[in-house]
Amino acid sequence: MHCPRCAAEVKEGARFCESCGVSLEEYGVIRDPSAEDNGRPPASGGMDASVRRRMIIAFVVFDLILAVVLIFFILKMG
Repeated sequence: MHCPRCAAEVKEGARFCESCGVSLEEYGVIRDPSAEDNGRPPASGGMDASVRRRMIIAFVVFDLILAVVLIFFILKMG
């Protein structure tokens, strides 16, 4: 496969040209797997499911810590 911009040889499956740095997805040489239509709607915000799951867990843990700290201060003051 060759780069559409500089015609340099590009490895199969590469996302960028090693010679000029152009995005091969931008030129349509390769397809972005996240943009494929698998008969289901795209993920919210375009995030991967594992990333969304980790973010939700982080928010839940943060909320729990915040609740414990608030309860501690309420009991300490009262």
